[in-house]
Amino acid sequence: MPAAEFRQIAALKSRALHLGRPAKKNELLRIGLLLVSALSDEALVIALDQLEPSRPAKPKKPKLAKRADS
Repeated sequence: MPAAEFRQIAALKSRALHLGRPAKKNELLRIGLLLVSALSDEALVIALDQLEPSRPAKPKKPKLAKRADS
């Protein structure tokens, strides 16, 4: 997730705190899911097009097999 989006989450947490309703990051993300689920197909595509592209995840390193101690 881009740093700007982490700052947005922090700003929303601060806003909720000032409104007398502290919120966790998890709650804010769940609210986002509820709101996005209510979008029309057209609005969803528009919202997706406005996202900053994220970097692809780094491939996981293969786990090394454990050696039996002799």
